[in-house]
Amino acid sequence: MTTDEARGSLWSDLVNGLLDARTDPATARFDAELASAVAAGELSRRTAQRLRFWQRAAVNGAEDHARSVVPAVLGVLETARSEAQAYVEQGDATMEAAEAAGTPAPPERPRVTPEPVSTAAQHAEPPPTPQTAIEDLRRASAAGTGRPSTLEGPAPRLFIADLRDVPATDRH
Repeated sequence: MTTDEARGSLWSDLVNGLLDARTDPATARFDAELASAVAAGELSRRTAQRLRFWQRAAVNGAEDHARSVVPAVLGVLETARSEAQAYVEQGDATMEAAEAAGTPAPPERPRVTPEPVSTAAQHAEPPPTPQTAIEDLRRASAAGTGRPSTLEGPAPRLFIADLRDVPATDRH
């Protein structure tokens, strides 16, 4: 059994144990109310049986859902915690290496503003010809636009690029 399988089994056992330990006074009250209604002639015995059946089916369905979904979610959360810790450790190592090398802090990353929403008139324009498409690519990838080139891949992520003092009003 792999570590992931063992962890998944642990989460399943935990959830199953918690669900099995649950007491259900609402179901006992439901049964008492049905019995009272049948005894008073307000509800037929057959209707009471059908209501009891579907009430139990609803509870069992919710428990089955929890038994299958919650262990998987707990496993994903555990993986996310591990990945977040690894990210912090990698960032810490990067920061220490930069400080040890005496590297100055990188410039602040420029903010990217979203493109304006296109209008119906823009959609009505004729499709670009191959020549205009090439010109658009050249223009979009030209230096000096203040925007990243559309012909290049994403820039490598620098962990220390976002280290800066942020006023309390700018924090998310």
